[in-house]
Amino acid sequence: MAIERNIVDFKSAMQDMIATSESATSTNVIKRVAVSTETTEDIQSIIDNGSAEQIIALSEKYVTNSGLYQRILIYFSTFLTNDIFIAPKKISNKTINQKKYLENYKKATFFADTILNPKLNFPNITFKILVYGAYYGLLIENNETEIVFKDLPQKYCRSRYKTYKNINVLEFDVSYFDSITTAVLREQILSEFPKEFKKAYLAFKKDSNLRWFTVPAEYGIAFYYHDQYKPFFISMIPTISNLSDYRSLEKSLDKQELERILVQKIPTDKEGNFILSIPEAAAMHQGVVNMLANNEHTDVLTTFAEITVANLGDKTKTDRDNLEKVERSVYTEAGVSRMLFASDSATSVDLSVKNDMSLILDICEQYVNWLTFQTNLRYSENSKYFFESSLLPISQYNKDKMTEQYLKVAEFGYSKILVGIASGIKQSSLVDLMELENEILSLNDILVPLQSSHTSSGSTTTDPSGKDSGRPAKNLDQKSDKTVANEESM
Repeated sequence: MAIERNIVDFKSAMQDMIATSESATSTNVIKRVAVSTETTEDIQSIIDNGSAEQIIALSEKYVTNSGLYQRILIYFSTFLTNDIFIAPKKISNKTINQKKYLENYKKATFFADTILNPKLNFPNITFKILVYGAYYGLLIENNETEIVFKDLPQKYCRSRYKTYKNINVLEFDVSYFDSITTAVLREQILSEFPKEFKKAYLAFKKDSNLRWFTVPAEYGIAFYYHDQYKPFFISMIPTISNLSDYRSLEKSLDKQELERILVQKIPTDKEGNFILSIPEAAAMHQGVVNMLANNEHTDVLTTFAEITVANLGDKTKTDRDNLEKVERSVYTEAGVSRMLFASDSATSVDLSVKNDMSLILDICEQYVNWLTFQTNLRYSENSKYFFESSLLPISQYNKDKMTEQYLKVAEFGYSKILVGIASGIKQSSLVDLMELENEILSLNDILVPLQSSHTSSGSTTTDPSGKDSGRPAKNLDQKSDKTVANEESM
């Protein structure tokens, strides 16, 4: 017997079914959530056409909110060990007062590697260059052994010229002091600047055209890389924004894969008539919904019609492939290897580190030039000798290798100082340490070094049993990926 169909009852039952299983639709909606209020298109527009303030604000925002952006900037700014080497150079054959020469040498090395503290200050300066596009500051010297770096606000600084010694000339907008509305506080802040700043500010108050004060190179600091108004890695922010969107999408896809829909189709008799009435079907549906009420990942669908479920597997795989592509594009835009942070190939990481070394040395070359200028400003005798600063190409990744290289060079009679610096000893400490050990404590007579390849003439490497240990092991950069993989599996 055919069941009487009432369209009014059907509509009412369907509304009840939808209401009781509302989560069947709401939990499966994929929403894309961006990291910031700007879209990727907005970010790209700021980078291409925005003001310097907008671009710097964008970089500052992402270094705070994006762990990836911050990590890459920290990686580059802390890449080098910032070991300084000071080499004295004689200009002429004039007689030099050896005592005065040694005294100036010690003061120069102590100034360069300790007072200016490049191990602390250079990474900080590099990080600010990468975040803001430039670093502006003052070298405030209280006395011969007390010198500090005073950071200046980016908005009120610029650099357009260089000195004949290739030092960037800092210009400061003295209208900055007008932004300090309290007269007492303004006077206090002015007192913290060199006295020339107050003179420049008073001159500006009389003539507004004298807004920019050219800071003497002796204490003005201006460092930047290529473009002082655009951070070097700013172009990777749009790809980071895309990555955030795709990660949000992946999270939604992971959740979607947990979702299940229980489909119960109302059966029919041999003649094709439904064996349940609409109210009975609604009651059956509600019963199953109540049974699964505590299972948030399963929804119920009761239907009189045939149901076809589309397979979303291929779409999910495509979205995950796109996520991997976006992740790779972020590192590509930064010019670094993704393997640095998720390594699966030792040789590819080694090659990437070498490329990164060339970039950071290029950025730091201006520090070296500035350091040479500051050192000779105080301790050189221009007609007889001067001191040349160098930043050794030692990173956190090649320290052992460089120490070994300098040690081999020292075996041929070249500088032993480089070996000490590469080992972590400041150049300013080496002479005093050697004097203490050899002349005062006579450790060279008391402590006799063990026989090694550096104290013997033998050319064969042996193990403790006296047997030939074979060829020395290759360095990592000399091994193939296959060799590395075989060694790691042993």
